[in-house]
Order: sequence, then C-alpha cells, then structure tokens
Amino acid sequence: MAGSDVGCITTWLFAQVVNRVDVSVVERTMNYPFQLSVLVPCCNVERCLEMSLWCLEQQWDDDDSMEIVFVNDGSTDGTLELLQSYCKKHPDNTILIDKKVNCGVAQARNDAMKAARGRWITFFDPDDAISAGAYQAMSNGYLDESIDILSFDANRVYDVDMLPLPHYNGRVEWEGDCKAFFKEYDTSVPWTFIYRRELLERLGVGFPHLSFLEGELFNLDVFLNDNIRVRRVGCKPYYHHNRPVSLSSVSTARNNAARIDDVMTVIEYMEQKKSLQHDEQLKRKITEKQTGIARLLMPIIARCDQVDTVMVRRIRQQLKSWKVYPYQALGGGVMHVIYNLLFRFPRLLAVVRPLFMGNNH
Repeated sequence: MAGSDVGCITTWLFAQVVNRVDVSVVERTMNYPFQLSVLVPCCNVERCLEMSLWCLEQQWDDDDSMEIVFVNDGSTDGTLELLQSYCKKHPDNTILIDKKVNCGVAQARNDAMKAARGRWITFFDPDDAISAGAYQAMSNGYLDESIDILSFDANRVYDVDMLPLPHYNGRVEWEGDCKAFFKEYDTSVPWTFIYRRELLERLGVGFPHLSFLEGELFNLDVFLNDNIRVRRVGCKPYYHHNRPVSLSSVSTARNNAARIDDVMTVIEYMEQKKSLQHDEQLKRKITEKQTGIARLLMPIIARCDQVDTVMVRRIRQQLKSWKVYPYQALGGGVMHVIYNLLFRFPRLLAVVRPLFMGNNH
C-alpha cells in the first residue's frame, strides 16, 4: 500500500532526477491504490470456487499492486463462507460485496466496477482458471499510458481441475486502433481484456441486464469508439470452463422465453450500432456477430414447452429485415440444414422437438 502524500512526491522527484521513471507506478500510487482490479461475480459456485481462489492466490506479488473485488450474488450454498475466508487472508487487497438477493451477473459486475480501486480493470469468472503470475506479468509488462485496452486469449476447457496451469509466457503480437481490432479479433467476452478504468468511466459503459450475452454488448459499446488504443498479447493464460450444463442448455419455460427476448434484443441493438457505422468492413463484422447470435435461437425455441409457430415466423421476418440469415448457408453441417428447415417450416418442430428435449436430461 502507498505511504503518505509527501513520500509519494519525494519518490516521484527522485525518479525524475535519476532518469529512471516508471510514471505509471507513480501515478497509480498518487491516484489509485492498485494497478489492477480483478472483478469476480459469484453465485452458488462453492463446488468450483476453491480452484479459482487458488489460481487467484498465485497472482499475488510483494508490491500489492492487485486487488480482487468479489460479489456474492445471493448465493445459497457455501460460496459466501469461502469468500469470507479468502478475504480474511488478504484484508488490504480484497473487497467483498455481499448481496442477499440474486441480481444477475450483469449487476454483479456493475457493482464490482463501482467498488474497484485499480487503475485497470479485468473480469474473472469464478469457475475459470488463469496461469500463475499472468495478471502480474501482463500488468507489469504491457499496461502503460500508450494504450487503453490489453487483449489476451483464452483456452476453452471442460475440466478446470485437471489443468496443468503453466506459468504465463507472452509477447505483443498486435497493437492499433480499437475498431481495427474489432474487425480482426473476438470481442464477445469481457474476461480476455484488461480495460483502463478511466476509459470505462469516460464512455459510461456497463453490463446490460440480460440473462446472457451481456458481455457481447458491453464490448460492443467499448470497441465501436474512436481514439482507443488496443494492445494484444499473443498468449492464452486464461482457461474458460465450458460447462456441461450451460446457460443455453438449461431449459425452463421462463428461461427460454427470456433467452429468446435477449437474443432478439442483442441483435436489434447491434443493428442500431451498425446503422451508425460508415466502414463497410465494420458493418460486415457486426452482421457476422448477429448471424452467430441468431444461431442460438432455434435450439432455444425447440426446447420451449409449446412451439409458437407464429412467433417463429415473426422472428424469421424480423431477422430478414436486418439481413441476418442464420441458417442460409447449408455448408454448416447437418444441424444447420435442420435448423434452416425448421425456420422455414416451424410446424416440423412438433416432430423433432423430442430430440432437443432429450438433451436436457
């Protein structure tokens, strides 16, 4: 932690004199208690949380440059107790927000952003993992005043507990404007980026209250702006847990209806963003994203308790008005052919619906 203001100024003057200035560290000491804040929303993750906490434990260094902001989002298992125990071990470098009622991952992340005290902000899911020392290495090696966002890559795995978790090893492979980055790289998730806090505050961005896909819109609001510099590190220190039971596979009538609404909301919002762009390549990239998201619709619709053929036709017409054709290309495999037929002839859903419902048991 920082000392007195006088000590900070003395340190800054001394560094100027000897011409060995680490300006980012001096500014952080004077204005921010931490260089990096890692934001972790948690809800009923007792089963996998110990592994994630162990990974975060491997990120600490001696200069206390990192903090972790946990949000217990109305957990009913032992999540809160595990978080409290961890925070007791690191009282100066952790914040625990305990929400008695579940408000969703979007609100949890928004609350964590407000509480964070770091100059830079990143996100970590509580059932994921990250290589030892990765945050420290990226923070010390690649975060400086010349950029606003640092990008890295992720591995998608099915069993985090079996990971070898090698030490971080990366190098810069790309640097440039955020719109150019948007055209070339994936921006669908928030946990492969480290954002300058001042940038997020200036843009006024937050996570929309959706049942899923909230990270897609968050980054859309970030990356479709001018005068933002991105640096990409060519490494995969992050391990994202592909859950056997994911948000798009758990089926209840209320959840399915919410997901259909959310998918259409996201596509429509992207359409609004697309209409504001003048770069044709950017527009094509947004259309690609819309198409990928629209492909989530048919599996969700097929799992509904009752298939509303009028609704399917209305969705198809709406997508067509946006020039989004999720299953038009028949080269995408057998399921794409089936989904394409179902969109065109929704009454067939009554025949094939048991195939989808069987996947939920």
